[in-house]
Amino acid sequence: MYGTLNKVAGNIKSIAPIRRLKLPTCFHKIGYLEDDGVPRHNTVALYCNNGWEISMRIHNVSSRVEPSLKFDVQLMTYPKEITTVIEAWNFY
Repeated sequence: MYGTLNKVAGNIKSIAPIRRLKLPTCFHKIGYLEDDGVPRHNTVALYCNNGWEISMRIHNVSSRVEPSLKFDVQLMTYPKEITTVIEAWNFY
């Protein structure tokens, strides 16, 4: 992310080139996430530039009423570059 990943470390060279991710720089829309046009009032969606969409919600894991809440953040969409996997198999 900061251009320091996959650099030469001592005498160990990088195996595969890694591109720098384009992180979001601005929000296009912030609002409740909707299911078939009906807003879900416990989930907020952030629509950003560079192909990023993030959902955030506050919920209680238990079925009982408790003072403990959980904060859940998930990527809904993201740039295709983030899913590129290069696996080099080196046997010494």
